[in-house]
Amino acid sequence: MTAALYIRVSTDEQLEFSPDAQKRALIEYAKKNNYQIDDHYIFIDEGITGTSAKKRPAFQNMIAMAKKKPKPFDAILVHKFDRFARSREDSVVYKSLLRKECGIKVISITEQLEDDKFSVILEAMLEAMAEYYSLNLSDEVIKGMTEKARRGGVQSKPILGYDIVDNKRVVNKEEAEIIKKIYDMCINGQSIGSIAKHLNMLGIKSKTGSPFEARRIKYIIQNPAYIGVTRWNYTHCQGSRIVVKPESEWITVENTHEPIISQQTWNEAQKVLGTWHKDVKPRSTEYIHWLGGILRCSDCNGTLVYKTARFKRKDGSIRNADGYQCSRYKVGSCNTSNYIKIKDVEDHIIKTLTSTLDIVNETWSLKGLNIEYENKDDEIELYKTQLSKLNQKLERAKKAYLNDIDTLEEYKANKEMFQKEISEITNLINTHSNNDTNPQKVAEFKDKLVTAIEAVKDDSISVMSKNIVLKTFIKSIIYNKREDTLTTIFYI
Repeated sequence: MTAALYIRVSTDEQLEFSPDAQKRALIEYAKKNNYQIDDHYIFIDEGITGTSAKKRPAFQNMIAMAKKKPKPFDAILVHKFDRFARSREDSVVYKSLLRKECGIKVISITEQLEDDKFSVILEAMLEAMAEYYSLNLSDEVIKGMTEKARRGGVQSKPILGYDIVDNKRVVNKEEAEIIKKIYDMCINGQSIGSIAKHLNMLGIKSKTGSPFEARRIKYIIQNPAYIGVTRWNYTHCQGSRIVVKPESEWITVENTHEPIISQQTWNEAQKVLGTWHKDVKPRSTEYIHWLGGILRCSDCNGTLVYKTARFKRKDGSIRNADGYQCSRYKVGSCNTSNYIKIKDVEDHIIKTLTSTLDIVNETWSLKGLNIEYENKDDEIELYKTQLSKLNQKLERAKKAYLNDIDTLEEYKANKEMFQKEISEITNLINTHSNNDTNPQKVAEFKDKLVTAIEAVKDDSISVMSKNIVLKTFIKSIIYNKREDTLTTIFYI
């Protein structure tokens, strides 16, 4: 039998839970219980809490591997059940998925359970205790952080304009000049996007060394730290979004450090920022065009977004033209607009899809096309690992016969079984290695081309439906304004 190892450790946990300590214990258990361990199936999440499975990359990689057919391992070994998940909900969901859909069980090497009804109750109790410990620890941490905030302590990374010395913000004179410039430009009517572009053109970087963009400028203008105020508990995560909490929940302490901006300058900047917000229209949730999310900028790989451009004719009248422009240029983090008219892209897509269909019909092959195959390399590696194990088993069966452990009949039966499996895996490797000429892949790709061509030409089909059809096999269309090229990248 083969087992995977899952190891998780938080940054604040003791030496006994270190990755090396867990790994040694898991490997020792595997040897005693006749589990084979492959280095490809050792998954480690370091410095990551166990409260959310979605935020653990190695865990998610392990689950993805477990779903493959045939299954790559028979069990997952963990040091304790709370290493697998501290959330009871996550534990139930993922253990059920592994057991019912994959035929893989999760084994805690320090909390031995029998395969009976009582063990189900005991396992649930252990997981509930782990979740209670995690929640209680979280409450205590929040209490400590709240008290520290009330005393004006710093609980975040250094922001632009300040360094942190002895847990206090100290003005960085060079960076402070950048902050003053940002506020000055804001008060003088410059938009947050134009401020970001100006700083990027000068080669000025943020505290993290990355280019500025509009939202970062907005954060700087709204941050009261620049008037000597420490603010905590201001935002919280809501899914993938950061949401501002009600003001009643904020903890703010004045005069905790030297200000860079005067109160008057701060107030003026807030008024200007408030005026901009009144002029901003709510973002539409409807699809404006079926190209949405497909077009990319050749300079920064940012998404091109819908834009109505205004052009002045020779007679002085204004002409509007719908098109797409780099979203990062719009917020100041890309120096190339890469604006293109919608009509030009539509013509390109129809022409590209039609010519690609002609090539596929003529050659019945995908060679020469810009195609990326999803998970191709991972699957081939997995099959090669399985092939290596089967060859090892075949060799062991031969040795067992030569050493008079197995009879000739037993060796013949084992040899026939292993050779059949080796042949099947070899065929799978060859199939995945030759996707360009795989008849099934070619047929699937051709069907998608035909469906897409019909969809984009049919006015009765909704914008959203057209977009969905294209995204089933088009990864991106990259526009290069300087070279006036559109490059379509497909995927299977």
